[in-house]
Amino acid sequence: MALTLIPIPDVEGKCDELMSQHFFVENEELLLPLTDFFEETRIGWHKALFSLFGASHPTVWRLIDIIKKEQDLTELKINQLINRSRTAS
Repeated sequence: MALTLIPIPDVEGKCDELMSQHFFVENEELLLPLTDFFEETRIGWHKALFSLFGASHPTVWRLIDIIKKEQDLTELKINQLINRSRTAS
């Protein structure tokens, strides 16, 4: 099963389905680092994107708006961190 081809809202359920297969259950200890990494990065990323877009297939204009907003938030967080470090010194 190629999880990258699964629609965003279905990724978590399909991942759970895949990990309940006999191979994953029998080799859980060996595969745990890989499955943890996948869950934390890939599924978390999908959830974050889906919540930002509010749709599985946003328009390119919606994507551009979201990227701009994320950039603004990132710059704000960076400036807050810089200001905190200055006041702590």
